[in-house]
Amino acid sequence: MKNIHWLGSGLSSIPGIRRLASNNHNLTVWNRTLAKAQKSIDHVNNDNVSAQTFNIKEIVEKVQQGDIIVSQLTASMHLDIAKICLEKKCH
Repeated sequence: MKNIHWLGSGLSSIPGIRRLASNNHNLTVWNRTLAKAQKSIDHVNNDNVSAQTFNIKEIVEKVQQGDIIVSQLTASMHLDIAKICLEKKCH
């Protein structure tokens, strides 16, 4: 099963994160503050779901070919995230 990396866990992200987390997807939520990432998945008791502090270098290391990246980051970050997707052959 491929992994989903959700970047940013602000208010508009919560419904999508919770839906994916509740459906047994391999999901990592990355956010600037770990507490906020954890809060977005606090209702889930699933080993396939985790929270991480946002760190672009760690994301590059973790993302694998075929993974999915959902970016809810500011527009200024979109180009960097798109480059990662192209380099890693992910979506």
